[in-house]
Amino acid sequence: MTIPSAIDRSLVMDDSSHVISLFTQYTPYELRERNWTDDTKEQYAKHRFS
Repeated sequence: MTIPSAIDRSLVMDDSSHVISLFTQYTPYELRERNWTDDTKEQYAKHRFS
């Protein structure tokens, strides 16, 4: 995980925001028993950031 806005504040609109880049390997393009939906994408993102 990198947080480039910690160094370059021109990347964000205000002082309470940050830009975060997270590289995750081996994220499946297709799920085995279901499709990617907005809900499954949100769950995946929450799991990665927690």
